[in-house]
Amino acid sequence: SHCWVLGEKILLQEVLSNLIDNALLYAGKNSSVTVSVQQEDQWAILEVEDNGPGLQADQLEHIFERFWRGSDLPGGCGLGLSIVSEIALKHCGKVHALAASPQGLCVQFMLPLHSYKTIESL
Repeated sequence: SHCWVLGEKILLQEVLSNLIDNALLYAGKNSSVTVSVQQEDQWAILEVEDNGPGLQADQLEHIFERFWRGSDLPGGCGLGLSIVSEIALKHCGKVHALAASPQGLCVQFMLPLHSYKTIESL
């Protein structure tokens, strides 16, 4: 089935790019990254999950702050996930980060679902 959402294509591409790039960079060598889309209630949920070292619980509350970095690895300036958060807000959505099991990080980017009929009428 499909998860239909309304959104600005270039901004949604930026979300996907930022989430995948972060997962690949910070999960570490030989880690895996899984991207999935699902529907739950009235939400389309894009999940990007890795099996890297993840973050501590106290770090998760800062992950979407501008210029905050959870790693000393070179690259990035701490803006990617704050941009993802702003794009979620612009689209009446939300974004969450949680620890993956048994280890790693999962970021959920959620947008309100729209029916195909709504999209067809635009």
